[in-house]
Amino acid sequence: MAVVQVADLPDNIDDVNKNICDKVIICEKTGRPFKILAMELDFYKQYGLPLPTTHYEDREVQTHKKNPPRFLDLYNCDGCGKEVVSEPRKDHKFKIYCEDCYNKQIY
Repeated sequence: MAVVQVADLPDNIDDVNKNICDKVIICEKTGRPFKILAMELDFYKQYGLPLPTTHYEDREVQTHKKNPPRFLDLYNCDGCGKEVVSEPRKDHKFKIYCEDCYNKQIY
């Protein structure tokens, strides 16, 4: 199996062909090898995105760093007063419903 360094990857996704799926790419940050799946390549081509230059696990870690932490807390349902677990902070102005009251509001 052929090994490709990130520096040797085409800059433009239109210059990438299907044989990239048969090659191993070396991550520019960690040095770990990774491959591009055919479906992944189709996605990049469809949206005009460049090939990734880092291992997928490193990309996932970076994505999670961008998202704020999520917290759950106990609240009282605004419909019936039943205690429920929900994500919104107490300073939000959203109504919090238990599943039954939510379904009554929607249906």
